[in-house]
Amino acid sequence: MPEYNIVVFGGDHCGPEVTAEGVKILKVIDKHTDLAFKFDEQLLGGASIDAHGIPLTDSALTAAKSADAILLGAIGGPKWGTAAVRPEQGILALRKELGTYGNLRPCFFASESLVDSSPLKAEVCRGVDFMIVRELTGGIYFGDRIEDDQGKGFAEDREPK
Repeated sequence: MPEYNIVVFGGDHCGPEVTAEGVKILKVIDKHTDLAFKFDEQLLGGASIDAHGIPLTDSALTAAKSADAILLGAIGGPKWGTAAVRPEQGILALRKELGTYGNLRPCFFASESLVDSSPLKAEVCRGVDFMIVRELTGGIYFGDRIEDDQGKGFAEDREPK
């Protein structure tokens, strides 16, 4: 029976609740198939800042690098504001170190019965099935960030030189 090591980064806000449900599903799969999963809970983002003062520890990064898969929850939020150390720095470092190039965002209705429950008109969303691929490892993600420290909420991200 193959065993897969999964690092779980619950993250911030609703992230731990969402990843906990994902783990429950994987445990059911584990129980009823010949697959086995071993879970390693790690902190990332604001949760890591609160516990360790940095958004991604070396030990969490090492765990992620040695894992077969990563289950990742939401990262960041207003609690950490525009400080020099921010939650998203952890996920950016993780993406860079792991060489993850993209984020896949499918858009479809899992069941035809859900179409009529959508806030969109049924004739607009019926049959929708496409994938958005976001590039996540270059460009503005790793450029300089300028923030207003006067509390006006201004921030500007720039392309790296």
